[in-house]
Amino acid sequence: MTLIKNRIKRKNITLSSEAESKLVKLSKILGKSQSKIIEHLILEKVKDLEKDEKIKTLYSIKDVFHGKFKEADIQSIKSKIKND
Repeated sequence: MTLIKNRIKRKNITLSSEAESKLVKLSKILGKSQSKIIEHLILEKVKDLEKDEKIKTLYSIKDVFHGKFKEADIQSIKSKIKND
């Protein structure tokens, strides 16, 4: 049996008049369906949020290694590699 990877789901959404008119206009300008535009915007927003979360995580661990390698600097590591 073959599994369908990207199943399409039907969703009913409610938009303000302003958002609906802008969506219609955007659809005409881009030549894409309204569903495709909404899908693209959702996926882009999720990507941005995931990126922000990764950056937040990196900032939270940035000081974990601070001062852990006091005896090693770039020059001493380079000279050690040359001598080996």
